[in-house]
Amino acid sequence: QTCALPILETNPMIHKSIIVSKTVTSSVDPGLGHESHQLAILLEPSEKIYKGTLTYSASEPVQLVSLTGPLAEGEDKGQPIWTPDGKTKFALTIVDTQASSGTWNFAGNALAVHTKNAEPFTVSYTVVASQ
Repeated sequence: QTCALPILETNPMIHKSIIVSKTVTSSVDPGLGHESHQLAILLEPSEKIYKGTLTYSASEPVQLVSLTGPLAEGEDKGQPIWTPDGKTKFALTIVDTQASSGTWNFAGNALAVHTKNAEPFTVSYTVVASQ
């Protein structure tokens, strides 16, 4: 005798897996008020939220950055934001590890590493994430 389980008709969320491993050199942070800082974008801004783990090793201590957004009108109140043009605004999460290497579990629409220094830095990293 066979026991058949009912098949549920659902639309499961399909997650896209992302694995990136690179070495990059930072450039001038395009954010308003950050023009004297350096930024290396590890995951470009996306409409979907990335969730995953970053493992990194940089040439100097760096800050870890995730951006969430873009934010709707009025959503920027009461929280740190990053904006390239004064109009498109992202919620800004900065983790200042004061370390040049480590691992970070993150979530956001973009992922980067940052310094307040004017000189470029290099970072080797691996990101394992889903969207």
